[in-house]
Amino acid sequence: MARKFSISFFMLLLSWVFFNQAFGFKFSAAALNLQRNGLSSGKVAVIVPIYNTDPFLEECLQSLKNQTYEDLEVILINDGSTDKSGKIARGYSESYENFHLLEQKNMGVSAARNNGLREAFRLHANFVSFVDSDDWVNKDYIKKMVSASVKHNSEVVVCRSIGKKTNFAKERIYDSPTSFLKDERINSIFVHHKLYKLSLLHDGSGNLITFPEKIKYGEDAAWHEVVSSGSKRFVTLPQDLYFYRQHRRGSANTSMNKVTKAKEQVKEICWVCEKIKSLNRREMDDFNFDKIFNFYFKKICYLNDEDSDKKALASRLLKNIYNLEVSEGKLQKQSEKIKILKRFSDYTPSLSA
Repeated sequence: MARKFSISFFMLLLSWVFFNQAFGFKFSAAALNLQRNGLSSGKVAVIVPIYNTDPFLEECLQSLKNQTYEDLEVILINDGSTDKSGKIARGYSESYENFHLLEQKNMGVSAARNNGLREAFRLHANFVSFVDSDDWVNKDYIKKMVSASVKHNSEVVVCRSIGKKTNFAKERIYDSPTSFLKDERINSIFVHHKLYKLSLLHDGSGNLITFPEKIKYGEDAAWHEVVSSGSKRFVTLPQDLYFYRQHRRGSANTSMNKVTKAKEQVKEICWVCEKIKSLNRREMDDFNFDKIFNFYFKKICYLNDEDSDKKALASRLLKNIYNLEVSEGKLQKQSEKIKILKRFSDYTPSLSA
């Protein structure tokens, strides 16, 4: 009896070895091929904040329904719409299992995106992408973005966008956040036309990096820089996969006056510097120091001296400048502009601050 069992076990073992040799490689190769084609590389959550876009929403949601990538969840956040947008979104969530609708009172796009991010984590997504509810995407948008991420082991992928100046012609890999963020052709519309690994979106202590809800202009630029500052690799995909609708009436970009916009932009760079300091990503300090004096300094100067917000904003900006770890030479080079900021503010740091 024992001998028969030993022979049977030996034959079974031999059969398993033969089967594995004959077919195992084919199965592995097939799995690898699926991964390379973006078909089994992880769950993607597409976050769509919605507010009063009913003339365009159907086109947007239809383009997401038609995606060729299979492991896809579409998270719709109705931000208190007063038109038919909520009804349209509800129809998709009731008709398709992978469409999820979150309802909130009108709290703004950042709050909507943040609720979408929390839902993406709850759904155990591996990647996240943002699509505005008046834009639309190519049917292979997610599939090609995920494939590029897998191929290059990239944490951020960028495709070209019709409707904005994203006319890069070649696939390119960036191995540092500053080299990536300096390329304006890529970062002109910030969180749109991009795919992020969800692992980037926490601060190392398990806390989610959320959009700043108190900033009403440039909040996506701020979040994009902070998240990108933690990435080690970026790749551009030179294909037109995202379609951006410009100058929609009533959007923040077209309805905000120049004074308010200038104030929000100063708040934006201050939030970025403060957040990056809290994450101890000091390699970004030179980059942000240069940005402040090349762009944001002019925003403070644009405000009238009688403006009640000018002193507080100038003080906050000056404090952030002195919190950046930059060389004495850089500070000296901008000494005249720093003197102007001191005149506007009530913050008087020493050079050793």
